Amino acid sequence: MKKSILYFHGGSGNHGCEALARTISLIVNFEKNVVLCSKKPEEEFKYITDRIDITTVNDGKVLSNKHPLGFISAFRIKFLKQGLAWVKPAYRTLLKIVNKNCVAYSIGGDNYCYDGVPDVLSVLNKELNKRGAKTVLFGCSIEPELLKSPSVVEDMSNYALITARESITYNALKESNVETDIILAPDPAFTLPISEGVLPDGFIEGNTIGINISPLILNYGSEELFNAYCAMIQHILDSTDMQIALIPHVVWEDNNDLIPIQKIYDYFNKNTRIIIIPDSSATRLKWYISKCRFFIGARTHSTIAAYSTCVPTVVIGYSVKSKGIARDLFGTERNYVIDSNTIKSGEDLINAFEWLKENEKQIKEHLEKFMPDYIQRVYLPVEKLKKLHT
Repeated sequence: MKKSILYFHGGSGNHGCEALARTISLIVNFEKNVVLCSKKPEEEFKYITDRIDITTVNDGKVLSNKHPLGFISAFRIKFLKQGLAWVKPAYRTLLKIVNKNCVAYSIGGDNYCYDGVPDVLSVLNKELNKRGAKTVLFGCSIEPELLKSPSVVEDMSNYALITARESITYNALKESNVETDIILAPDPAFTLPISEGVLPDGFIEGNTIGINISPLILNYGSEELFNAYCAMIQHILDSTDMQIALIPHVVWEDNNDLIPIQKIYDYFNKNTRIIIIPDSSATRLKWYISKCRFFIGARTHSTIAAYSTCVPTVVIGYSVKSKGIARDLFGTERNYVIDSNTIKSGEDLINAFEWLKENEKQIKEHLEKFMPDYIQRVYLPVEKLKKLHT
């Protein structure tokens, strides 16, 4: 059996990335030896302490100009106008260890949702194929507009297999005539296990609403969105007896949920009905989320933690991934996903919360009935993956 290499992993300080690294490594662990190429390996050893058959290597960091390879790539970028000259030296570990006896899995999930990143992935895809490896784009979401580009379609066709985590992406790939195997299978993080802990003071199991807010969402919606969150929280405090748990899901220095969370906490002057959940592993955060009555979240994998534990959820979303997942779960994204770009006042989020509360029973019953079979569909690609490994 061929070795599994997981690449384009940003680090487990993004607990969505951690959830993917954990779950995908279990799904593709055919040879009992998975190599995880991480840009921040120190985060893997901090959060994935229950590591089994995972070898972590440092990979994906852009080199300083003081490093010979970094100097050469900087020269090529500046003077030869080769804008992607940094890719090969940055991913030199990956490119060194991959060969015809490997299957390489691109595990970012939403990397084809953002401008600029597909060019990097395209370079890596070509280089890995040159080295004889089979490549798999695992659990992806892709903005359909990107697939109007012939270069992106060509890149997609260079993968030996693509698993799309929601039907919008799957249908867009099929309509774009991408020439490779494509499977519709849920995000692997739906299978993430739970690590139990101790609920903090002020967290009332079954009567606490979990709220996740990210700097990324604030950047899309600016101050209006922050004020809308505050208005919704004030409404919850005034109209219910529920507690509020502010739950981070990404804690990278340049993209840290705890910054807007702390801002909200300070805005309410440390109200005793509002608590901050501390940074924890993805499995522990999923346990906290599972104890909530409702969940309103910006980070995709925080909402997947809620969905998979049958917690009625509203997503503050901005891309195909949140809309596609909700559509597959409920038949529609309407009411289940609120586009951050359309939020203009507190009433928008207050109405979203009230809709969630009014429909609590039927949403929970639907998830409890629907989720077991849906989660099992995560394993649909396994037989084809085994063939790639032979």
